Amino acid sequence: MVLAALNPATGKLTQLYQGSMQDRYHNPGRPLLERNPQGRSVLQTTADGSGVYFSGPGASPKGD
Repeated sequence: MVLAALNPATGKLTQLYQGSMQDRYHNPGRPLLERNPQGRSVLQTTADGSGVYFSGPGASPKGD
């Protein structure tokens, strides 16, 4: 599985995560979305725009 972000201004893709869907311990979850002023769903980013928030059930080194 690969998660990537597209910069619509440049058309450039930035890889956010690459890994196995079977590896729940290292799976970051799904990116969180928020509505922009136009009402569209967009990635929820950190205040400085350099990071993206993820949410998932998670796992520990001992298992789920």
